[in-house]
Amino acid sequence: MNSIQSYLSSSLFSQIKTRDINLNSKSYLSILRDDRLAFGMGTKFRKFYGIHKTFESKNIRSVFLQGELHSNALAAFCFLFHNFGYQVRSIAYARNPKRVTANSIFVKWNSHELEIFSSREEWKERIQILSEFLPNLQDTFSKTDEVKSEKNQIDSILKHDWRNPLSKEQINRDLFLKEFLNDQRMKIEISKTGASSKKDIPLNNQKVIEEDIMFTSVLIPEYGMCLEAAAGLDFVWKQIPIFEYDRLVVDLGSGLTFLSAKKYFGNSIPIYGISTGLPKKKMLNWLEQKRDLLGFSEVRIEVEKILEIFNLGGFGYKNSIILEYCNFFYKKYKIPVEPIYSGRSLYTIQSLIQSGRWKGRTLYLHQGGLWNFLDNFIDT
Repeated sequence: MNSIQSYLSSSLFSQIKTRDINLNSKSYLSILRDDRLAFGMGTKFRKFYGIHKTFESKNIRSVFLQGELHSNALAAFCFLFHNFGYQVRSIAYARNPKRVTANSIFVKWNSHELEIFSSREEWKERIQILSEFLPNLQDTFSKTDEVKSEKNQIDSILKHDWRNPLSKEQINRDLFLKEFLNDQRMKIEISKTGASSKKDIPLNNQKVIEEDIMFTSVLIPEYGMCLEAAAGLDFVWKQIPIFEYDRLVVDLGSGLTFLSAKKYFGNSIPIYGISTGLPKKKMLNWLEQKRDLLGFSEVRIEVEKILEIFNLGGFGYKNSIILEYCNFFYKKYKIPVEPIYSGRSLYTIQSLIQSGRWKGRTLYLHQGGLWNFLDNFIDT
C-alpha cells in the first residue's frame, strides 16, 4: 500500500466532524463535514471504496470510467482508481473539450487512456457498444461458460467474413470493436515489451488474447451508480445520531447518496433532497429509475421531500446571488461551499429555516466536490 492509499484509507473510518450553526432561537443547522475527506472528494471516496473492496477480493485491476470531463465524479474516480493501482481507461464527453478545469486536469493526469467526445450522444453510442462486451458491476463475476460464450462472440467479430450480409448498425458496431481490440492489443504489447511502435514488437508477441483486454476490465457505471458504491456510504449513516435531528438534507446530483440514505434510515427521519441539476418532475423520474436499477424496491420517494430551486438559473449557471452567498458563508463560518451543489443547497436550507417553514434541528451532509472552485478559498 503506497502512502496515498494508506492516508486515504485511514481517514475513511475517522469520526466525521459536525459544525453547528445557530440561525435563530428555535432552529439549528448542523453540517456534516464529509467535504474534509480525501482532499475534498468527500462521499465520492466512500463510493469508490465500496467498489474497490469488491474488486480487491476478485483481483480486478482494470476499469473503464465514463462521464462528463469536468465533473466531480469522473475526476475523483480517475484519481482514486489510478492511485489505488488500477489501469484506468476513461471515456468522457464535454461540450467544450478545450475548456480547462481542475477536474478535467485530474481526469487527464490519472487516465492511462482517454477518449473525449464533444457530443453526449456520440459518447452514449460509444458507451453502448462497450457495454455490450464489457462486464459491468452487475455481472462482473460471470460463470466460466458465460465468459467463454462472450469470448466466442468477440472471436467471431474479429474473424468475421465480411462478405456475409449484416445490418448497417451491426457493421458499425463490429468494425468499432475490431478496431478497438486491435488498438488495445498493440498498446498493451508496446507497454509490456518497451517497444516504441508496432513494428518493433516480435511477431510471437503480437497476439494478445481478448480476455486480457476485455474480461479483466470492468465498466464502471456513470456516477458510480451501483450497489457496491451505495454500500460504501453506510459508514456515514452509521455515524449519525439520527434521533437528535428533525430532518436530513442531501444534494441531488446522481441521486445515489439520497437513495442510499433512504434505504438505510427508512422512515426513522424525514430525508429531503435538493435538486440542483434537474427540474423536479425530471428528478423524480430519474430517482425512480435509479431506485429500480439498484433494487431498492422498499424505498418510497415522496414528492414533497424533493425540493426544486427557483430563480437561481440552471445547472452550472453562475448566479451572482449564489456566488456572493458562497463567499459570505466561507468568510463567516470557514466552511468552503461551491455554487453548483453545496452553495445552492445551503442557501435553500437557510431560506426555509429563516422563513419559519423549518423549525428544530436540520442536518445537512456536505459531500465535497470542491476541486473546480479551490481558487475561491484562497485568503487574500
